[in-house]
Amino acid sequence: MASSGTAQARTTTTEWHPVFRQPIRIAEPHRIITLTYDDFGNVITKAYQATTDAAGAQNFSGATVGKAQTWAYTYNTLGQRSAVTGPRAEVPRYACDDAGNLT
Repeated sequence: MASSGTAQARTTTTEWHPVFRQPIRIAEPHRIITLTYDDFGNVITKAYQATTDAAGAQNFSGATVGKAQTWAYTYNTLGQRSAVTGPRAEVPRYACDDAGNLT
């Protein structure tokens, strides 16, 4: 919490994955971020949902606004990110050589 006890106070609340110790939900001023993971702990989706909660004090209960913006990630057999699909249908692709180096 920033500026505790003042009108400028902001709250960030995090819910953690029970195995990977990575965040699965983050509530902060004006948005909630939701993440999902594959069996190896790689992020496979990340969604940003706008809220009306200006201070983040409502945690995960803030009223949502509009549609969530979602990104989906895919990985190669070495566990390296190979593609990202975003809310505007852009698809950056990544390529690696046989040694696993990004090319």
